[in-house]
Order: sequence, then structure tokens, then C-alpha cells
Amino acid sequence: MEVDAERLAAWVAGRGEGERNRGLFWAACRLAENGVSPADALDALGAAAQSAGLGDREITATVRSAYRATRPASETASDGRSQGAGRWFGRSASPPSAALGRAGL
Repeated sequence: MEVDAERLAAWVAGRGEGERNRGLFWAACRLAENGVSPADALDALGAAAQSAGLGDREITATVRSAYRATRPASETASDGRSQGAGRWFGRSASPPSAALGRAGL
């Protein structure tokens, strides 16, 4: 099944307060599952998320989180582990240290 990024973006733009971040995460997961690159997902959903009221930093962090949580089937090893850990923004797949605070994102 091919995903329609424009339709997802329109859906994200229509999310209200209390639904915006979760909606963006869900839409970014759908793009990730369909092999869309993280940069293309950010391009497709970023403006829509801004119009819904999210800031740039929150948009980037949410899309990044969606790509950490969701991998295309082609990147999953036979033992179920991801083969693409660390491909996102050149960072490791491990969670940020609490000592770094929000800057660790």
C-alpha cells in the first residue's frame, strides 16, 4: 500500500490542541513504514504541523522519534532487530542521557 503524504499532511494540519503531537507522530510512522526518508517526511509534514501550532523543534523531535520507533520491513533483520540504528541525524539509537536535558534530543 502506497502512502499519500499530501493527505497525511492535510490530516496533521487539522489536528487541534491535545492531538497535534500524537497526530504528527502517527503520520510520520506511516511514512517511515512506507520507506519515505526522514528528511522527506519532515518536508511533507513540517509545514502542516506548523500550521497546527507546533514549533520547529517539537516537529523535528517528534518526526525523529517516529523514525526511531518505526522501521520499514526491509530494515528489520531476521531476528527482529533493526539494521538501521543510528541512521537518523547521525545519532545512535540509544535514548538521550537525562544529564543532557532537552539538549540531548
